[in-house]
Amino acid sequence: MSCNNSFQTNYLFSPIYYADDWKCKILYDLATWKNGLAFKNKDFSKAGRPIIKIAELKNGITPQTKYTNKFFDEAALLKKGDLLFSWSGNPDTSIDVFWFDLPEGWLNQHIFKITVDERIADKKYFYYLLKYLKPNFKAIASNKQTTGLGHVTISDLKNIIIKLPPLHEQKAIAKILSDLDEKIEINNRINKVLEEIAQTIFKRWFIDFEFPNENGEPYKSSGGEMVDSELGPIPKGWEVVELGQFIEIINGYSYKSSELMESNTALLTIKNFDVTGNFKINGFKEIKISEKVKEKHYLELFDVVIACTDLTQNAEIIGNAIMVMTKSKYKKLIASMDIIKIVPKSKKITQYTLYMILKDNRFKKFALGLTSGTTVLHLNKKGILNYKVALPIDSYLLEKISCFIEPLIKYMSEIYSENERLSQLRDTLLPKLMSGEIRVPLDEYK
Repeated sequence: MSCNNSFQTNYLFSPIYYADDWKCKILYDLATWKNGLAFKNKDFSKAGRPIIKIAELKNGITPQTKYTNKFFDEAALLKKGDLLFSWSGNPDTSIDVFWFDLPEGWLNQHIFKITVDERIADKKYFYYLLKYLKPNFKAIASNKQTTGLGHVTISDLKNIIIKLPPLHEQKAIAKILSDLDEKIEINNRINKVLEEIAQTIFKRWFIDFEFPNENGEPYKSSGGEMVDSELGPIPKGWEVVELGQFIEIINGYSYKSSELMESNTALLTIKNFDVTGNFKINGFKEIKISEKVKEKHYLELFDVVIACTDLTQNAEIIGNAIMVMTKSKYKKLIASMDIIKIVPKSKKITQYTLYMILKDNRFKKFALGLTSGTTVLHLNKKGILNYKVALPIDSYLLEKISCFIEPLIKYMSEIYSENERLSQLRDTLLPKLMSGEIRVPLDEYK
């Protein structure tokens, strides 16, 4: 398709633009598009560079990631900062653009490595251009969808017509949007550090038994008395207890697909669990409340939930605990049937301390021993009540650790909410800036 002055709007290959002074261009001509490699089983090895598929772009390096120690065309080698476009898969979830931010790896097929012609297009601007074109990509892929998969091919890229502002205006637009993304990423790193601090303090006190003694010194390494237990040596004045002695399990709501509809109430689902064990905002499912929903099914901020089913091959989700960090835009949240709510029934144990107990790798290992199934894994919910942990008989340390962890968790929750606002602002500005509906005052960016 040639690019001419008779620019069409609202067409499959032509997004909406309001700027008459921007130049008409064919998307394909603005960059080179290098497809990844088709790896075979003989290429895989236990070590080497990771093979980067769409799963890695979304979830990072996981136990499912494959590796190779072979060498291939240098053009397929990925380094941090490379621009990638996944052009094949589910049109709703797989067709997208990414910045590569993982260890060096080899690019798998169905993903383009994009080298922008920076004489005419700014690299950051091009990233947001592809984000702006996502509705077009989705429509193109859906038109060719077979067995749930769709594609955006080189031929399609040659048919997509865009309007391109001058380079200095591209940079100004990209700066506004990238500043928002960078703030979101900084917040994500802050939350990661806060989580690590909370887990480090808990491990130091309740696993390594180095809580401060009466002199403020680490208990165990300062010669604190230890006694034998079924879990090994524990401090004197501590006891081994089963989880069932201080928690209650509440099953999630078993919903029907007919109840899923636009609503100000949402289900918290296993999609709210990411593979690194953290809470994800974009996993909610909107649902209309029925009389079958009971008060016990509702979730509040800082409630603790555990994933009870898993579709991942390596049980990355099942048995993981997360805390409800935000209700997002919803008035009410409901626990779905794939999760269980864990409620402390002892005043000695707060939800913050309970969360740390369940984040311990030893609990995850215990939970994996309670799973069954092939395609879909299921957790024996009642079985987790038998998990054993060493805790002080006196409540002083439990109160003190909760006082340390609670403000960290609440600060994390505030950051989740701030990131939602920043994301909403970015997503509102992006189509308006990229279409020219809102123009950047360029004098401020000289």
